[in-house]
Amino acid sequence: LAPATTTTTTTQVAESPVVIYLYGTQRLVPVRHTVPSPPRLTDVLKELGTGPSTAESTQGITSPISTAAPLRLLSLRNEIASVQVPASFEALGGQDQIVAAAQVVFTLTGLPGVTGVELLVDGQPTQVPTGNGSLSQGPLTRADYKALGPG
Repeated sequence: LAPATTTTTTTQVAESPVVIYLYGTQRLVPVRHTVPSPPRLTDVLKELGTGPSTAESTQGITSPISTAAPLRLLSLRNEIASVQVPASFEALGGQDQIVAAAQVVFTLTGLPGVTGVELLVDGQPTQVPTGNGSLSQGPLTRADYKALGPG
């Protein structure tokens, strides 16, 4: 009798580069990460929620939104993405909450078919501070966080 043989098959998952927005010195920083191909909004949100890589962290790049992950896409209607954020999002400090919202807005509106973002907690639209400190239920756009945009 011949010895049993084992065959291992590896399936390579195709990946696509996407740009997510993390936080550097006083501004959002666009960084390239990869997600499974073709890129879906849910995968991009998951990647944003993971925060900076070790190399990015050593460069001083942070991600307030990653402390309030997971992020979940509820719907995309009329180019407005409705994103469920956990209740911990509301507990972020003032500037961190502004930056976290800006990260989601810049990341998603950088993708085709998304012009605005609505953030929800427990399925209900939440008041979110914009870049000038005023509260808005959205939809939020890049214009709401212009001062934080990349230079």
